[in-house]
Amino acid sequence: MIKLTDLIKINPKDYKLHLAVTSEEGVNPLDVFIRDKDEWKLWQAYRGSKNEWTRPYIFSLIKFHNFWLFGGIYTVIKRHNTRYEVELASQFESLIGRLLISGIPTNRGRGRSYNLETYFDQFEINQIFQNMYDGQDFPGYENINVSFKNLEHIVRINKADWKTALQNLKGVYLITDTKTNKRYVGSAYGTEGIWTRWCSYINNGHGGNKLLRKLIKAEGLTYAKENYQFTLLEFRPMKTDDKDLILRESYWKRVLISKSEFGYNNN
Repeated sequence: MIKLTDLIKINPKDYKLHLAVTSEEGVNPLDVFIRDKDEWKLWQAYRGSKNEWTRPYIFSLIKFHNFWLFGGIYTVIKRHNTRYEVELASQFESLIGRLLISGIPTNRGRGRSYNLETYFDQFEINQIFQNMYDGQDFPGYENINVSFKNLEHIVRINKADWKTALQNLKGVYLITDTKTNKRYVGSAYGTEGIWTRWCSYINNGHGGNKLLRKLIKAEGLTYAKENYQFTLLEFRPMKTDDKDLILRESYWKRVLISKSEFGYNNN
């Protein structure tokens, strides 16, 4: 195993180490890094009740399963009482999202700020990806359980493995409102594959459904971004008769009681 110090030559005493793990609100930093680099920058700019970034630079790592993914080096420009001003440094920028590191446990609790020299010699290079990590690989049809924000990222970058898997399939799917636990059962049939159908929700938050349209009109598209979770219940080849899909959609509406106070289906 190659030591990180063999690749990255810096004085660790100039750096604070940021170990980004899931927040108390349940926000996964890896999801943030993937979907929006400006939002990821805010994770460096956040200041709690104490001054954690007391050195010129932040060496930022993101929990990635049992490893750490390099999230960049940030320069601390100013320290305010409520936030930091930071800028992404050019040092080792080509390794952001590509460099996978091991050497210290990932089950460390929620502390985020450490002196880099405490751990720098322990880090080992596990892998360097060919390209920047761009999100969850397609997990298989039976294992899809994806948030709106992550699906939005997948759609916006036209992630090839997801699009190839879903664009030529009919199917029945479930949208769960994680705030209220209400459910909506829908289907993709006719000439419209699952990929195209789900893209419509990403674009407008309702896909044309009456009750979801009413919800988005009242709460805004942000509500969908924060609360929708997508799951694929069944999938079929495009040659499948549409009547079969409609019957299966009706079946799942009954099973999940989505035509009631528990759901958003109205037919």
